[in-house]
Amino acid sequence: MLKLLRDLLDEADIVLHYNGQSFDIPWIRGELMLEGFEPPSPVQQIDLYRQLKRNSKFISGKLDYAVQRLLNDKKVEHTGISMWIGCLQGKKRDWDHMRKYALKDTELLFPLYERVKPYIETQHPNIALMQGKTMACPTCGSEDVQRRGFRFTRAGKFQQYQCTGCAAWFRGTNRIETTEGR
Repeated sequence: MLKLLRDLLDEADIVLHYNGQSFDIPWIRGELMLEGFEPPSPVQQIDLYRQLKRNSKFISGKLDYAVQRLLNDKKVEHTGISMWIGCLQGKKRDWDHMRKYALKDTELLFPLYERVKPYIETQHPNIALMQGKTMACPTCGSEDVQRRGFRFTRAGKFQQYQCTGCAAWFRGTNRIETTEGR
């Protein structure tokens, strides 16, 4: 199982998860170390927990709360530690429930990502660049973008765009105006 997981991480361009940067990935890396595996190649991560925490304020940071509020859906309920103990004891009923629980968590990630994606301002992989596109939305890769004013930085003035596909905002890379002294 660890070899398969390591190979999947090694093959991935991007890993989408919820609290995976602080929980899942360190656990996986620790187990790989213990079993003598080489580390997988570095991979870009989109951690929806961190993005929601950075870009919004909700009463709870739990995945179940986020999907209830943003998607009108919910996670599979479970019996807590007794389910985990049952899995360790090899009980089929608990393993079946764990599988259902884990699959639902995975199913929820993609629609949650689609809902949160336009709000991710930093640390989102540049999808347009990965697709070889030069003038496209870096968040989703759509070439259907509109000019929407300008963004000013200390380095100069840049064209600002909004994607009509995913609604994300971004700025062009070419400086339009600048001053001599900075």
